[in-house]
Amino acid sequence: GNNNNNRRRRTRSRRTLSLRHLWVRGCNLSTMSRNQWADVFDALSESSGPLERLTLSRNRMKYLHGNVGKLKSLTYLFVED
Repeated sequence: GNNNNNRRRRTRSRRTLSLRHLWVRGCNLSTMSRNQWADVFDALSESSGPLERLTLSRNRMKYLHGNVGKLKSLTYLFVED
């Protein structure tokens, strides 16, 4: 409904990312919801970098969201928790 329309508008107005490597370390990501994780990986999948390397280290993660599979150009994924 209306929430989906608002989300689409926000998605269209976002700036395109130009990331090749992303390293996230020492953040408390244990409270992120499934929807928040989905949004993160949706945004990263649109990177014009293209995103090749993703490192998630010491972030107190409970799980890795399945949308990580949307990162088609990813050649290196390192998760340490």
